[in-house]
Amino acid sequence: MRINNKRSTSFWILIILGVIILIAFYVFDKPIFNMLSKWDIALLFVLQLIVTGIIQLIFQLQHTKILKNIEWNNKKREQAISVASLFAEWINKPMNKKEVNRLNWEVMLWVDDDLAKKISMRLQNDQTAANIQEILIDIRKKIQGDTTTLKPSDIVYYP
Repeated sequence: MRINNKRSTSFWILIILGVIILIAFYVFDKPIFNMLSKWDIALLFVLQLIVTGIIQLIFQLQHTKILKNIEWNNKKREQAISVASLFAEWINKPMNKKEVNRLNWEVMLWVDDDLAKKISMRLQNDQTAANIQEILIDIRKKIQGDTTTLKPSDIVYYP
């Protein structure tokens, strides 16, 4: 998703300027508009600059918020991918221990304590450990905010 801030902001500023001019012609009927002093016209111009500046600031703030949200979602996806890579490398035969250690440590830096314990127990083949699909569902819930309806049995696993 690409957002072109300059074009969309310029488009809306032009529309709003047109609306302001139409309102000015409506409020200041043509004969009155001709009787305005230089100070009145300067005041209208300054008012127009203030309004367009505020509108531009609003668009910039919205754009920044959207971009931060997109960046945050991408970061969460990257972290989820690192867990998937960890498990994929862990079940690979022969296992590359150096790569598994690196991926494990990366994952342990960002997951919460509960998930870290579940992942560690699974990697140690603890009898009480959750299976990989359950751990992936827990991570999916963290990313999507508990909105997933996916069950562990829905995830395909080729041992």
